[in-house]
Amino acid sequence: MRFLAYSRKSVFVLTAIAGTWLVGPITTASAAAATTELGCTTNTVSITSSTWSYRACQVPDIDQRRAGLPNNGNMYCLPTSTLNVLFWLDKRGYPNLLTGNFDPMSNTPRNYNEVTAKLGRLGRLAETDPSSGTGRSDTVSAIEDLIEEKGYEDDLGADWEELDDVEPVSRRLVELTRNGSDFLIASIGKYDNDGDRVGGHAVTIVGARGSGDGRESVTFHDPWTDSDLYTQSAVAAPTYVLGEDDGNGAEVLGYGSTTVTARLEGVIVVTTAP
Repeated sequence: MRFLAYSRKSVFVLTAIAGTWLVGPITTASAAAATTELGCTTNTVSITSSTWSYRACQVPDIDQRRAGLPNNGNMYCLPTSTLNVLFWLDKRGYPNLLTGNFDPMSNTPRNYNEVTAKLGRLGRLAETDPSSGTGRSDTVSAIEDLIEEKGYEDDLGADWEELDDVEPVSRRLVELTRNGSDFLIASIGKYDNDGDRVGGHAVTIVGARGSGDGRESVTFHDPWTDSDLYTQSAVAAPTYVLGEDDGNGAEVLGYGSTTVTARLEGVIVVTTAP
């Protein structure tokens, strides 16, 4: 299975008002939410019999579309979502997982070009095709190859987990983080009105929450941003309500279109040492 990049002009985000979850359209993600996500310092997880939540902190939100990558990075959603996680690990206990000292969110030429080079190498490791994208198994293999190359094969790992027909899926997402130690790179499939898969996209999950009454949501960094190929965009962390699962994964409400339904198919789990 390969991921195909796609864009959207407006999104639907989750808003909590007096305990009621509302879905409303906006054109950009909440700046306040993004600032809060970057401002926290410790990944947090809470699980009870009736509620559960996960929040990741200080995870970069790197843009996939940039000059210097094959096809301007249009099919680099999976390497980019992976690089977000690798950068976090590199700075927190697994030094030299990524060579060099750079700021992935900076627009200085040195930083921006360094990120582009790392995306290019990760794409080569994962055999990213400039026209058709990146395979899930190829990405898992690329992560494991990089881990072994850097000497962390006993400390880090990667595997694919299907999420279709999993209920409640948000609780499973929280559980898969193992109390915030592990990271999730999600596959969002695109399905037409006949139920046929017509493409897909990869994002980095930075939050999930749910409750026993069926309310569920997921928060992520989306590597597809705008058409600017020379600057890094600001961090965005929109939250989407999760809907019914038709057997292909829970619907990500508001992330599709009138002709395409977006579904959370599964995640690559990047695991840390026990």
